Formats: sequence, C-alpha cells, structure tokens
Amino acid sequence: QASRLRDAHFSSFSELHSTNSFYSSNAIPGWIFDGKGAAGTWNVPANYFPAEAPEGENAAWISGDTQQAGEIRQSLHSEPLEAGHYYRLSAMVGSPLGQLLPEWSLELRAGTNVLAHSGTQTNLTVGFFTRESVSFWATANTKGLGKPIEIALGRGTNGATGLLAFDNIQLEIAEAPSLALNFIPDSSTFTGSVSVKIADVPDDSVVYYTIDGTEPTPDSGTEYVDRIILTATSNLRARAFENRIPVTSSRGAQYGKLIRFDDDIPMKWREQYFGPSYVFDPNARADVDADLDGSSNLREYITGTDPSDKRSGFQTGIKLVPAVQWPAVLGTAYRIDRRGRLNNAPWETWKRVVADRDPMTLIDDGGDGSSVFYRVIAVP
Repeated sequence: QASRLRDAHFSSFSELHSTNSFYSSNAIPGWIFDGKGAAGTWNVPANYFPAEAPEGENAAWISGDTQQAGEIRQSLHSEPLEAGHYYRLSAMVGSPLGQLLPEWSLELRAGTNVLAHSGTQTNLTVGFFTRESVSFWATANTKGLGKPIEIALGRGTNGATGLLAFDNIQLEIAEAPSLALNFIPDSSTFTGSVSVKIADVPDDSVVYYTIDGTEPTPDSGTEYVDRIILTATSNLRARAFENRIPVTSSRGAQYGKLIRFDDDIPMKWREQYFGPSYVFDPNARADVDADLDGSSNLREYITGTDPSDKRSGFQTGIKLVPAVQWPAVLGTAYRIDRRGRLNNAPWETWKRVVADRDPMTLIDDGGDGSSVFYRVIAVP
C-alpha cells in the first residue's frame, strides 16, 4: 500500500505571540499575510463558537469586508515538490456565530504554480469548525518540481463583512504506491455490452473509476461496487483509496465496441475515409451523415463523394418558381414587367417576346422566393 511518509511540519497558531490575552493582530510567526483587512491569532471565545478551538488552543483569523480579501501563507522549504508523491492539505475552517459567512479557500502551491485550489466556498455552518481539504498527485510532468511546497488559507469578499478562523492545518504526504488493480477482462473489444470486474482490491479501500480516461479521485470518480457495465467504447481508469489517500497506482484499459455493418459499403471505402478504427466509429454507419452535408454515408458512397468533406455532397431538390401565362395573339409583341410590391414600387422590364403560341408561358427561375408581381403589355 501507499506508505504515509509524514505530516509536514510548519508553524502553528498555538501561541498568541502578543501580550494581549485575547488576540494578536497581524502577528503570526512563520506566516505571511497578503491582502487587505487584517489577520492574527486569537483565543477562540465561547460566545463565537459553541466548542473550543479544534486543538484546544488558539486559531488563526482573517477579517475583512466586501472590498477586503486576503490570505495567510507559508512556504515549507524542507518539503520540495516531488514527482510520484501525493499531497493533501487540510484545515479546520470556521466562521463565528453572529457574523455573515465570508468566502474561504485552501490552496496548495509550488513556487508560482497552483497545484490544487478549493475555489471560493461558502458551505460552512457558522459557529462550528469543519475540516476541509484539497489534494494533488505530482507526476514527472508537473510544473514546479523541486520548488518548496506553499500552503495558503484565504478569505474572499462576496458581500460579507466578518472573519474566518483556521486551525489544525495538516499537510499529508504519501509516496507512490506499488500495488495495482487488475481488470477482468482486460482491454478488449465487444459487441452489445461488456461486464468488467476489478480484482486485487486492497482491504479497507474504496475504488473509484472513470470511463473517459481522466484520473479518478474520490471527488471526480464513480465508486466501484460490484462490476462495471460498458455499452460504448470506453477508456476505463481506476484507483483504490483509503481515507482519500491513494493505495494503488492508477490503472487503465481500453474497451472498444465493435459496430456491425450490414450494408453494401465495402470495408476498404470505410477504412479510406474513417481510418482503420472505423469498426468502433458510429459515424461510419451507412445511415449517418458524417460531414453534415445532407447526404448519408451510403449516398456518398453511391455518388462517389467524400463523406468527410461537407462541400462534396451530391444534392438534388425541387424549387418552386413562378410561371407567367396569358392568352396571346400569334405574331404580337409583348413586354412583361415585374416588381416586388403591388404599390409604390417601379415596374422593371423583365422580358420582351413575340408570341409564337397561344397561350404564352414564361418561367421566372431567377427569383429568391419572395413575392413578385407581373404585368403583360402588348406593344406595337
């Protein structure tokens, strides 16, 4: 299993660092305050919190108003960010009774790189402390490797005037676990659906999985219960956790759903336009319009057009056009005028013809579908 290396050590809030017996202002040794408002340590009064501070001693506080936000932070120079390590920052966060709840946040950094951030939250119950946490798994590609870990506890604005209290800060670090889960069956193809069972799950752990290839966590994954039923092509990934700490490595497998093609389109044609993995691609079905040009793949095959190029579709259609017809005298010259509105619009000459039949019929196929009015005049 993953070995818990240590709880990182850093300055706490156990002393007031002041001659005042109740609180200290802007004096938290080992911590830096950034922003507006104020910060310090205090002996949590009973009328603010029904229970004492989580450690039975003092807590840190940050105050402000709708325009004042700030944070306290501390760099742990003895704890550089290392690849293959898991980091979880947690803190007891509280807001006193009788005050509006401001936003709060936890952030884990390495140099200028933000590793994990809680976002600004307002989910506390005033008068009580709640343990909140953020976590991060460092890989060889993580930015900030070798830089000191920095922890930050923040207060937002969100229209609230009040203060936040923080206590019992913990940074837990675990090295990469050596155990791995196994899938039964492993990566495979299937038709219809496939049932996947996860084996070699460590005792007292909970497995979380995703089917889109993203890294599973207790927050982003789905808890594994008995088996996983896949009905579409999936990139399955799973990991086991104990108390939210990874106890196995991340395990992935590919499951491809084969599509049955029962039509007259040759396999070579599909492979030409949809690639060698067309057997997993729903867009390669005969009745699908893959390039959204109005022609199905079957029609594109029959007409010899490209199903991946919207401009190559073979289109046919019917257009309604006006026909102008009138009783005519053979050999008589006529002028046909037209305009878009019946009143207050000038007539424009459209055609001049000499009648060679009775009745005469002319087709106007140059319109845009809007209303048109015509008049026929015999001319000398």
